[in-house]
Amino acid sequence: MQSLTFWAEHEHWPTIHLEVGDITTYSQDAIVTGVRPDFVLSGGVNTAVHRVAGTELGQAVAQFGSCPLGQAVISQGFKLPAKYVIHTACPAYNANQDEQCRQVLSQCYDSSLGLSLQHQLTSLVFPSLATGVFGFPHETSASLAARAIRNFLLEPSRYNSSLKDVYFLVYHEEEFGLYKEKFGEVFV
Repeated sequence: MQSLTFWAEHEHWPTIHLEVGDITTYSQDAIVTGVRPDFVLSGGVNTAVHRVAGTELGQAVAQFGSCPLGQAVISQGFKLPAKYVIHTACPAYNANQDEQCRQVLSQCYDSSLGLSLQHQLTSLVFPSLATGVFGFPHETSASLAARAIRNFLLEPSRYNSSLKDVYFLVYHEEEFGLYKEKFGEVFV
């Protein structure tokens, strides 16, 4: 398994980790999964998360009803090693609406990180949001993810938070080099 750590450029920032892995096996405080606004399972990471968490996760998200695009909600992790699951409503990529899609996906990262601070989490694991069933090109998603996380951390009101580690996972070894390059452009 490939792994790379980007040292925080500010002492109050969490350490950023880039790894190849299966998000359903991580035992950090919370994992993030991309969802449709209506929470209907459509394959990919979200379906895998539900499979491992058990039927209780489906019952929990049903209580939310829906989630606006770019926003996030948090539930228990149930049978997952992670204590919580952050569900963020991702946009389906449309090249004719590229800028709008990018803005919404950036909001997904911002909303998820915001929930991690509200719940005083110390560690958070992101998958490569929206690259599977939502159709985002990996290069676009990698660059956007790194910049969205960095921009969130630059806000002074978020300094000295409980968040100590942010993990970013790719599922395939082939993707690791691309994400390493894009995260390397943004993080030291």
